[in-house]
Amino acid sequence: MRTLLLTSLYFFITYSALAQDRIITVNQDTIVCRISNVNENTIIYTFIEDGESKAAVMPLNQVDKYITNYQSNSTSQHYVKHVDGASYGQERAMYKPHVSLSFMSGLSILTFKKQGVTDGYMQYEQDLKYFSHLRLGADLWIDKQVALGIDFGRASTKGNYNIVYVDENRERHILPMFETYTFEAYTGTVRWRFADGAVASTDLLLGFGVTRINMDFTLAGEPGTYWGNTHSLIIGSALNFHITPAIDLQFYPRFITARPKQMEDEFVGQTVSYEYEDYEDRPKFNRIDLSFGITWKL
Repeated sequence: MRTLLLTSLYFFITYSALAQDRIITVNQDTIVCRISNVNENTIIYTFIEDGESKAAVMPLNQVDKYITNYQSNSTSQHYVKHVDGASYGQERAMYKPHVSLSFMSGLSILTFKKQGVTDGYMQYEQDLKYFSHLRLGADLWIDKQVALGIDFGRASTKGNYNIVYVDENRERHILPMFETYTFEAYTGTVRWRFADGAVASTDLLLGFGVTRINMDFTLAGEPGTYWGNTHSLIIGSALNFHITPAIDLQFYPRFITARPKQMEDEFVGQTVSYEYEDYEDRPKFNRIDLSFGITWKL
């Protein structure tokens, strides 16, 4: 019994001594070990396998970071920089692509300008509206810095809106409107991670997509709908706070601009199609999304 206790104590002390450090590979595998030396090209460490202490050497181009004094209050993380072309090429060849999913919600701010003269009606509006929105997305990380993504977003709000009516005598009349805005966007993005640290990382994003715009309104007691599909351009950035190795808390502001070439208007049983050949005459939908949520690495 005494021999068993001493043997168990020996293995516990040995494992504790050799389990103070961690090596995280570029494939995000974790090696529990004791690091004895790090030079320009390799990292030398000792680990326990089948109850025996073994020494090993790993090229630095296979290491993402290493952590010393893991179980103490003086933990230190060291990120490995791959600066020469050969090391980066080896690292990239070894990198295992992965998918991350995101769920975001937040506030959207819309500026909308619509103008034109049609059958005696002159419409002009420069308005600022606030939305709530939800977004679901997925990114395929093809290496440590670049990801290709898709997402679906929906934003909606309600508010008051005024239309200016110009009669035959050129007198202006303001007619109140109640309107419900809905935007549905399908977007493809390219994400570039230009800064990555132990606590947080920062991404830049550029995207192109299709947006469905729908506005339900009531004018002079009659319901109507104004809708259309358009291409949209998206520019944004993301600040990611690393909560766990697989989960990030993300703040994602982005700017979306859309200028539809054609819109449809259905009112009092009639449907009117508006063609805007001149780019400057098209309705302008500029939107800022301030999104908060989580991303989960699969």
